[in-house]
This record gives sequence, C-alpha cells and structure tokens, in this order.
Amino acid sequence: MYENLLDKLSQEHVLSHDEYLTLLRHRDEMREYAANLARAARQTYYGNKIYIRGLIEFTNYC
Repeated sequence: MYENLLDKLSQEHVLSHDEYLTLLRHRDEMREYAANLARAARQTYYGNKIYIRGLIEFTNYC
C-alpha cells in the first residue's frame, strides 16, 4: 500500500493531505523503499556528478 503512495508521489509529485499523513504515520515501514526511489531520482537528474555551492557574505547587516 505504501509503495503505491510513494510511486504516485514519485510520478505525479503531489499527494492529498490524507495521503501525506499516511506516509508520515508509517514512515519507518517504508523507509527503505523511499530511499531506493530517492537514489533512482538522484541518479536520473545528477548521475555521478558532484555539485559544490558556496555562499560568501560580505556583511551581517540585512
């Protein structure tokens, strides 16, 4: 059941409020499946590349 919700989120990028609550309530039971989906998405978009981003602040005044 949780795999279906994670697959839907992975493909459609949206879930209903109740579907999100279901995932949050059962996050421990589906952690490995969610991690595998995340790895696949990362590989699709970034491959094996490493991106470094830096922020230089000239002052602490807003």
